[in-house]
Amino acid sequence: ANIYTNQYDIGELKPAPGSDSWMEHECKIMGSMPFMYTCSNRVNILVQKCGVENAWVMQSDYLRNFPGPATKTSPSNFDIVFYMCQDLIDANPNPYAAANTFAHELAHVIQGGFGFSSNTMTEGGATWLEGPLLNLPPRPMVYAWGFRDWNRINAAHIYANTHELNSRKFYQIHSMFLTYLSQPELLGDHSTSALQNYQTFESSNIPFGRSAYDYFLKYLGKPRPDSFTPVTIDVQDTQYAFATALLDYRVAIASQCIVDAKLRPSEARYLMPENLRERPYWDCSSYPTYWSTSQASVDGAKA
Repeated sequence: ANIYTNQYDIGELKPAPGSDSWMEHECKIMGSMPFMYTCSNRVNILVQKCGVENAWVMQSDYLRNFPGPATKTSPSNFDIVFYMCQDLIDANPNPYAAANTFAHELAHVIQGGFGFSSNTMTEGGATWLEGPLLNLPPRPMVYAWGFRDWNRINAAHIYANTHELNSRKFYQIHSMFLTYLSQPELLGDHSTSALQNYQTFESSNIPFGRSAYDYFLKYLGKPRPDSFTPVTIDVQDTQYAFATALLDYRVAIASQCIVDAKLRPSEARYLMPENLRERPYWDCSSYPTYWSTSQASVDGAKA
């Protein structure tokens, strides 16, 4: 907790100018909400033996007084309670790992104040926050379970979000999609946060997949709107903002594999953030590669 809140004012734990801790930066980017999260630095941690390596938060804690706010007179579990499994701490006793887990779970606290959405949105958003948004390395693709084929798990990651279908790599793949969108030339940090936060409290209306994304992505690379205009999701045509953004994102991921920077695309929509352009996230050897030539094809060539 001292690492997460930067209790000792360590420079390396200040993720951006004007933010003195990981926790403060989360508040500034994801937004304080008076009905449940008030940018408090009061963290309650319950460590228990679970039988699994995990951590979580419960919305019944911090939304108990909804729509009223938590105040200084509220019981402690009106604020932030992290349920940490002793099993997780035993498996990885590095205190920085625990602090990073706090960052992930606080993202869920904030998301809960905006409504509910599919696992891809909530877990992808929290994974984006625990890494690139805090100026930390992205969660690597080797995390958790293995997989057979890179391109197989990349396809339709919004929907194929189970252990069986893609080893739950949607956490990482969608996190990097948000990292891509958070470039200033595209949506920026605040709008990307809003894109993955704004949802619904009516479970019958929870849209799986595109959700609020179509609305925000129509402003990709454009100034923020000064008024809200609802959009109708087009389910007949393949030419819509979300599909285009996913395609451009795949180009950006592939462009990290181009060693010579002069040969990469020049537009930000086809690139990852500048600090990641020299650090491929995907396995570059997994892409089918075709070389141009003026000669006929050769069969049976030997070195």
